[in-house]
Amino acid sequence: MNLKDENGPIEASSKEAKEQAEELQRLRDIVRKYHLQQRDYQIPIRTPENTMRFGVIGDTHFGSLFERTDALATFYELLASEGVQHVLHAGDVIEGHKMYKGQEYEMYVRGLKELLDIFEEKAPRIPGITTHFITGNHDLSFNKSCGCDVGDHMATRRDDWKHVGDLFGTVNFMCKAGHRLKAHMVHPSGGTPYALSYRTQKIIEAMSGGTKPDLLLVGHLHKSEHLPCYRNVDGILTGTFQSQTPFMAAKPTPAHVGGWIIEVVLGERSKLVSRVKGEFISFYEPEDSNE
Repeated sequence: MNLKDENGPIEASSKEAKEQAEELQRLRDIVRKYHLQQRDYQIPIRTPENTMRFGVIGDTHFGSLFERTDALATFYELLASEGVQHVLHAGDVIEGHKMYKGQEYEMYVRGLKELLDIFEEKAPRIPGITTHFITGNHDLSFNKSCGCDVGDHMATRRDDWKHVGDLFGTVNFMCKAGHRLKAHMVHPSGGTPYALSYRTQKIIEAMSGGTKPDLLLVGHLHKSEHLPCYRNVDGILTGTFQSQTPFMAAKPTPAHVGGWIIEVVLGERSKLVSRVKGEFISFYEPEDSNE
């Protein structure tokens, strides 16, 4: 028996060959259908009604000798000057307790009350800006050692800082046009992988269909990176506001000090296009004048 299609005859000398030929023809029909299909793509035009801008930070580690509260204050001042009203913080707000051997010698205060006092004093406070945060493994060291809900204690100290979860948390934004943006924050475990994007990829790959956010913000690693449109999720490594510590230097792994300004222009879901822009504001170590 000989079968024919537009590419010529397909030999089928047995039942198995016939079934293979029919399957091949089915696949060709599918390819032809989608190749010829034209979608009504429309790139949304940036307007005040459909555009959202917000800050993204992580790993501030208040109480550490290596905290960069000077850079953090400058970053918040920039956000205020550009009209940003919301900041998302992906965990490790304070330095914590007995996270590794010798940590106490890398801190200038110790104890929960003292760290909460430092957080209350040094966390940027700018009228009109609200910070939505999750707790990270350093924060949760007090939960594990004495059962204290540190996130709620921090939120009690500062009404402009909202606690939205422990290690995980979700914030939903709604633009004036009514379109929704779902941002998911996570503070994973483990060290820096061989490639910056690896941890973000694996977290997104583990998400079930239908549960994925539009934006995934990953703390803990003290690195900055934007991985766009991976399984239809934009992944962001948040960076840090803590300089490289001796613990990190011994690994060795660098600290990317700074924060993000994220701009999202949302179109109608049926138009199949959105726009995401990430700008990382970097803060570098000063040059050594003796070198």
